[in-house]
Amino acid sequence: MNKLRHLHVTGMAVACSLPSGDLENSNKLHNLDTFSTVNVSLKQSLEEIVRKIPNICRLEIKLSQAKESFNRTLVLDSLSQLESLESLEVFPLNELLSHSIDYYFPSPLKDLTLNQLHLPWSKISLIEELPNLEVLKLLIDSFVGTRWDMKGRFPKLRFLSSVNLGVVEWTDTDCDGDCFPSLQKLLLIEVSLKVEILV
Repeated sequence: MNKLRHLHVTGMAVACSLPSGDLENSNKLHNLDTFSTVNVSLKQSLEEIVRKIPNICRLEIKLSQAKESFNRTLVLDSLSQLESLESLEVFPLNELLSHSIDYYFPSPLKDLTLNQLHLPWSKISLIEELPNLEVLKLLIDSFVGTRWDMKGRFPKLRFLSSVNLGVVEWTDTDCDGDCFPSLQKLLLIEVSLKVEILV
């Protein structure tokens, strides 16, 4: 399937995984543009998977915790190697609360959705640094903590969605009231929020 461009696998009972045993010797899918949804286990090397889909533009990842895994940090830094990636969605297939997640996203990224990753708000600084991000969807417990202290800017962000986060206080400390200079749409659902941003 070397000419395959779009691969969509949906359904809660369906898991699509690239081979973990002989992935190094399998062919690269140079033409693959869209892959949703690939199941990535903590025991797999995401870097090997990334090398097989070098030109991917849209990617959805389900993170699953291997029962035999003793690694307490899930590293997603290989995603930064995907120089064509514009849209990314990351969510867990099962409970990941016992693991911390380190991530680095590629600079071309325009659309990012995170769901149920239980990240501390301190890690959002790596998202603030994405120069081309236009759409950010923070869904149920993607970040945890009652205070989002904004220290950076989202220069091109047009749409921000916050759904069922535990944020109570959202403050602007370093942006001079202009953290979202391009924001056109703000969607807050099931959020008890006190906003202290100058409008």
